[in-house]
Amino acid sequence: MTYENAFYHTLMLQLGLPGDFDAEFDKMLEEEDPLSDLALALVDCGGDRGKQLDVLKEYLYPVVPGQIDDQAVARLILDRFRALFEEAPGRLVQIAKWMDEAAMLSGCYPDGLWAEMVKPHDYYDLAVEGIYSMGVFVKSFLQLLYRTKR
Repeated sequence: MTYENAFYHTLMLQLGLPGDFDAEFDKMLEEEDPLSDLALALVDCGGDRGKQLDVLKEYLYPVVPGQIDDQAVARLILDRFRALFEEAPGRLVQIAKWMDEAAMLSGCYPDGLWAEMVKPHDYYDLAVEGIYSMGVFVKSFLQLLYRTKR
């Protein structure tokens, strides 16, 4: 597993969104021979998400700044959020909240896409307060999701 993918899965697990983690883990088990230390440590977790998260954090611990392409990780997260939105468009407020949380948890805020991921939730808060219309929130949300589409 690349550092970028480990960082992505760490953030998604922290948000309570395991998503495609299980599929990537299964792929590791099928393709690695012998199994890496990371794969073996994840096997020992059983299916305990908290333990899996701890293993991923430990894997990332020795990584130095600049060794991970954090903008690539932001794009992975936005790709996942786009898929979640397309599955359930009514969840846009929750997805905007997750974007905001992911940016803050990343430690990369306020750089590049991470800073952009905070804006939709800010616009939502301002719309709730009556400062902006809900249309401004929806527009910023959709622009971010679809501007970054690969």
